[in-house]
Amino acid sequence: MIISYVCFIVYWLIYRVPSHFLVFSRKEKPMETHAYGLPILTTKTLDGWLEEEGLVWPDIRPPVPLNDWVGEYARPASDVGVAKRFAPKVKVLEQRRPDGTIFPHFIIDEGQGVLVFCRLPNPVGEEGLVVLIAEPKSWGVSVMPPGGVLKRGETPEECAFREFAEETGIMLSLVQQLAGARATPYHRRLGGRGEGTYWFRGFVGDPIQVTPQKDNSEQARAFLMPLSEWRALCHEGGSKHGVVEACGPAITLDALHT
Repeated sequence: MIISYVCFIVYWLIYRVPSHFLVFSRKEKPMETHAYGLPILTTKTLDGWLEEEGLVWPDIRPPVPLNDWVGEYARPASDVGVAKRFAPKVKVLEQRRPDGTIFPHFIIDEGQGVLVFCRLPNPVGEEGLVVLIAEPKSWGVSVMPPGGVLKRGETPEECAFREFAEETGIMLSLVQQLAGARATPYHRRLGGRGEGTYWFRGFVGDPIQVTPQKDNSEQARAFLMPLSEWRALCHEGGSKHGVVEACGPAITLDALHT
């Protein structure tokens, strides 16, 4: 009799009582937050991650002229080297006015670079993951697709493969150049011409190869973001700390890639 009663109770709990009324429950498996060695972020978690990674840098004083900064006392040689590497190169173009006088135009020579838009399959969800880079800039933390500047003698395609591997640690198997294989203006600075940027779509192999070429010495950090989250971030123009750059081309590439 007792055994029959116990069996009836067990049957009732399993088949008749709604699951949300049960006093016992299974422990939920936590959602994975990494894939391919990179963190998966959302619009809500981006700012916290930027702070944890030490990418949010405070200003210590207003901007000063480059010559004054380099000429300051006790300026270490490493700072001078940084200035030579990253300071814009300025050229002078002279034009003759109708009255015969000469007027100089100061042109910032920014060179050429690449940006690579790549989506990866999501091993922990259905939505594809966009590969992005966060890097401190003077106006905030730049959030944009991986990329960089061409080295001397390097083709845009070679640069795309190299920069993507160095910044993300992931090998591309194929790059597809967009915009008719021509450099397109990425942004403009006062008094200068647009920087020439080659846009690429990047594709990975199967299986995806992670490379030891990743350059951990750079101040940039790679991360992944679900496609819908990246779209939302683009439309918002960024977050508290992150400033979305090249969002117009990025959204266009998003449409091409779906």
